[in-house]
Amino acid sequence: MFIKLQALHVSVFDRGLTRGKLTIELQLDVVQKTRAANIQSRLPRLYDGYLAAVTEYSNSRTAVDRAPDLDYLLERFQAITDEAVGAGVAKVLFHTAVRTL
Repeated sequence: MFIKLQALHVSVFDRGLTRGKLTIELQLDVVQKTRAANIQSRLPRLYDGYLAAVTEYSNSRTAVDRAPDLDYLLERFQAITDEAVGAGVAKVLFHTAVRTL
């Protein structure tokens, strides 16, 4: 079962100036289908966690002049998911990740 989430849109800043926008579209692959209702009820918490992680990342010096580090972001998102719904319950999948300048 797949749960598509609302896209994340975050501005990328450098020394207080906007340097672009990072957009990530993702979904959850629910491995344990019996936990789907639990995951649905926790979507606001998951979305907030993902948004906080990508905002923190996009405001770091490493994000300003480089392509997004999707491996890092995927690890962070998966850790947030595992903490919220339990390890091995759902897997985070990225559809697209685009940084515009």
